[in-house]
Amino acid sequence: MHKNKLALLLALSISIVSNFMTPLAVRADEVQELNDEISAREELVAPAEEDASTSAEELTEGDFTYYLKDGNAVISKYKGSATKLTIPDKIGGHTVTAIGDWAFFDVETLSEVAVPATVSIIDEYAFASCDSMVSIALPENLNILGKSAFQSCKSLKSITIGKNIATIPNYCFSGCDSLSEVTFASQTSVKVIGDDVFDGCNGITVMDIPDSVETIGVFAFSGCAALKRTKLPAKITKIDEATYFSCSVLSKIYIPATVNTVQNLAFNSLNKGGVDVYYGGSEEQWKKITFGSNNEELTGAKIHYNSTVEDYNKDGGKTPETPDKPEDPDKPENPDKPENPVTPSENKPETPSENAPAAPVSSNTVVRGDASITYGAEIVFPGKKYSASNFGTITISYNGKAYTAAKVKINKKNKTLQITKITPADKKAQKAIKKLTKGNNALQFKITPYAVSGNSAVTAKVSKSNELKKVTVDINGSKYKCGKDEYSYEPASKTITFKGENLTGSYTLK
Repeated sequence: MHKNKLALLLALSISIVSNFMTPLAVRADEVQELNDEISAREELVAPAEEDASTSAEELTEGDFTYYLKDGNAVISKYKGSATKLTIPDKIGGHTVTAIGDWAFFDVETLSEVAVPATVSIIDEYAFASCDSMVSIALPENLNILGKSAFQSCKSLKSITIGKNIATIPNYCFSGCDSLSEVTFASQTSVKVIGDDVFDGCNGITVMDIPDSVETIGVFAFSGCAALKRTKLPAKITKIDEATYFSCSVLSKIYIPATVNTVQNLAFNSLNKGGVDVYYGGSEEQWKKITFGSNNEELTGAKIHYNSTVEDYNKDGGKTPETPDKPEDPDKPENPDKPENPVTPSENKPETPSENAPAAPVSSNTVVRGDASITYGAEIVFPGKKYSASNFGTITISYNGKAYTAAKVKINKKNKTLQITKITPADKKAQKAIKKLTKGNNALQFKITPYAVSGNSAVTAKVSKSNELKKVTVDINGSKYKCGKDEYSYEPASKTITFKGENLTGSYTLK
């Protein structure tokens, strides 16, 4: 049991989310806290007298280990191998009222679970890493969910948050790759959505947060690669750091007029084709919002002022660009003019510069000490020069604050990078992050070959004997001199075929 739990700590600390990776900020102090907790339970360290639960005698019935608290049973371990499991409402003649921490952790066989109506508490890591669990029926009377209760349940498809749950704690569904449907009870009591709760839930396409919610934590919905639209609750005043970071197809957002602060990276790396924001207040109110750094995709979005939730739902809303105007019956129609002309600057994303580095092929999240770092772990070969921008927006969550990497140091031979400068400026954090990504702790990356085509800027000299000399390819605005082992040449067709780790494709000399 001890080894399994330590394995979970390691897995959670270096969790990788496929498709589009996202931050999973499991910090060193939390890992240490969990290690201490595990050691105390596994070594049966004597508890403080006032803590009766940890000193309770463990009992066994069938595949369940449990202990008694206030005369009721708390399941502390499941040792079975069922695929479909209905947890009993009574064990040893005692009513089951709680699922203890780690109770069903890493039970790989479970696919369907039903929790009895008598249970009001599901504790920390209770079902974490149940990789095969597709569904779990939670009771209406459930009052408390523990931190990371369902973290990394990679097959879980849907979940219903009952009416009595007031807090969805940190990491509760983080890394649930297949989670696509989150349902809140019609009379939900949820007021708090903690840090990283739905981080990396790649199946969610819509997240309309109920109006009962007053607080949303950092990285709450980061890396939700399929999330297209979201409605923020009516009482929210602050959108915390990196809340929707790396939601790469998010294009439609409702923000109530109550919001007065948008923290760093709250809306970063969103839909490249443009974003529509339905804002509940006026243009004057919007201008008074305090925006943190790296929220340009929000501030540069198309804003529909004075919008209602109904406008958001029906693609309506009023914008300063398209105000409501009465028709002019005396104005003649112009058949040669389209009804809704769009100016070049209206609602169009900027065309990337030819010298702009290619976006990373894939991203990764790693933990280094107290820092959780998300960066492009596989990048397109950048040519002669490497920079931080080659790795996308490198984000760092350190001691509860969000930063981005401004400069990196590259080791081309080992394919590693060290973060040497961060924004916003913070000397203490920068020094720590620089140290945490140095030497053996440097961040590893892979190279995808740069694709050369007929439109590429290629130069070469052909000798009298039809041999190529000095072949160069313009990559990101700089000329990269190719090694002789990076290409072959067919004189008859004048075609250069590129090969090797750095380049691919072909080019025909003019």
